[in-house]
Amino acid sequence: MQELRQQAWALQEENEELRAQLYQECYQTPPGRGLASLRMLYGEGYHICPPYFARPLARGMGCLICLALLNQAAEEAQRGGNLR
Repeated sequence: MQELRQQAWALQEENEELRAQLYQECYQTPPGRGLASLRMLYGEGYHICPPYFARPLARGMGCLICLALLNQAAEEAQRGGNLR
């Protein structure tokens, strides 16, 4: 039982590190690449919304929060907003 707990803890820690890397890469992209990066992440099957960022989307399902965020970012980019 102790070994299983250690494995679960190690996996949880690894997931946190991977999420942090994804988050960091998303916000350290050159100007103009932020929206493309978000679209790419979402297209690969990951949430881009703050509550579930970098977690896998449910199989065959989308996320309304993610889609709203993408739409808002695209509209802002069209208006000439400051989107990374």
